[in-house]
Amino acid sequence: MASDVPDFETIRVECDGRRATLTLDRPDRLNALSNQLMAEVADAAAWFDHQADLRVVVVRGAGRAFSSGFDLTVFGDEGPSPAGGRVPADTGRLMADALERTSPVLVAALHGHVVGGGLVLAAACDLRIATDEVSFSIPEVDLGIPLAWGGIPRLVREIGPALTKELVMTCRPFGAQEALAAGFLNRIVPAADLDSAVDGLAEEVASRPRAAVLATKRHVNAVTDQMVGTGRSWSDADGLTAALRNPEGRAFTRGLPGPSAGQAKPELTVPIADRLFTNASFRTLDPTASTAEALASWQGRIVAVGSRADVDALVGPGTEVVDLDGSTVLPGFIETHMHPIAAGVQLGSPQIGYPDCRSIDDVVDVLRKGCGRLAGRRTHQSVGL
Repeated sequence: MASDVPDFETIRVECDGRRATLTLDRPDRLNALSNQLMAEVADAAAWFDHQADLRVVVVRGAGRAFSSGFDLTVFGDEGPSPAGGRVPADTGRLMADALERTSPVLVAALHGHVVGGGLVLAAACDLRIATDEVSFSIPEVDLGIPLAWGGIPRLVREIGPALTKELVMTCRPFGAQEALAAGFLNRIVPAADLDSAVDGLAEEVASRPRAAVLATKRHVNAVTDQMVGTGRSWSDADGLTAALRNPEGRAFTRGLPGPSAGQAKPELTVPIADRLFTNASFRTLDPTASTAEALASWQGRIVAVGSRADVDALVGPGTEVVDLDGSTVLPGFIETHMHPIAAGVQLGSPQIGYPDCRSIDDVVDVLRKGCGRLAGRRTHQSVGL
């Protein structure tokens, strides 16, 4: 019998005999890994170990993403202090180690974005199923910090050294098919089938003799630990705190691009409001709407927008944002030049990701920080700004 399930603030744990679910529960921040969340995950892993009947734990993320990675805001503008910075920097390693040590088999259900520390968390699980639309990225180098928490040895273990170097050094996003081919995923499924696929695999494992399954997990872990041990990852926190105290790394945590050699921080020469939607276009949806008068006299006319005043005049249920070729795009997309944490909104993925700015203020915030530019992404969804 399971003991009383503990209550947490940033995660949810449900347990029913031989199966349990651990849900990262900060959907408003795309399950960014705060120190509290990571400590609670480690506590939950320890609790799982004391449940005699428990065999499988499904690890999920609430909302639109599995996890947007480490919540760098815990360090503030000045980075970690020399005295106390190592403790929060090491919480992720303690979380990942606790997950790997726990006795039940962990099955990760991956959807949306799996970024940085979120990918390390997934790598600490035993089995992984993802949707075919999942997006992985490891943006730490772009942020001026090393990948910590035992992420390097875990990735080398799962996908090999060459691909680990490429993905960590270039910070390029990769999708489900590449992750499957590299051996990081057990399988990929359509988004609508994720729950059933994960439940099916969890039940397959849970229905086998517990002692034999546990022995297999420990044996495989022992072999891989001999191949690529994670024990030296204790020092990762030192590298992370040093990078975050560095002016370049600290600039990224504030949401400003850190200066590279010979490069000054870019200054905004055009008021935000005037450059906001210079490259955007609007299209009428309803010729009878008041916005249609400002656009054109017939439905389907596309016009460019050059200033905030134009935006104010055109937004409404009678219009939609479109790309230059007329493809419908979601409103207010900003192409980030760095990790979305630095852009001020923990959404999207780096480089080709588009944080979903839900208001003019969100867009202004991203542009003011010099982190991105307006960009269109084609989609089947039609939404008014």
